[in-house]
Amino acid sequence: MENPALDPSRPIPELKTRTVRDLRSDEKLLWMKRLVVLDKTAESTTKEGLTIWRVLVADESASVFLTAFHDRGTILCPGDVIEVKFGFSAVRGGELRLYIGKLGQLIRHGRGVALYDDSINISKTGSLVDGPSAGAIAGRSR
Repeated sequence: MENPALDPSRPIPELKTRTVRDLRSDEKLLWMKRLVVLDKTAESTTKEGLTIWRVLVADESASVFLTAFHDRGTILCPGDVIEVKFGFSAVRGGELRLYIGKLGQLIRHGRGVALYDDSINISKTGSLVDGPSAGAIAGRSR
């Protein structure tokens, strides 16, 4: 069975360009530019033996945990500058996370110089009391 999302007759949806600080829960079709990889840990393994990577990424506004599966997480190293297309956000385990789905794209631009702010981690519950993402951390929509 062919994947309907790859059907060339269907229009490509418009992507939402966001900064990390503007992330909210349950957003889809995200385009996150100029993210810097700060830390990477192997979180767990699936039944099929694939590794789920938990990667701390940041841009100039804040930092968030990115969840990448198997090969997509394997290629990442601290210091890499990446871009995420067709990503989505969700709250899992009380943390707001950025995901790369099956059809999402992770573009690694290599190592470079980019501004980032790791003082605010919006994945951690209660780290951002006021601001646009305060409701997203608690899993509420505004």
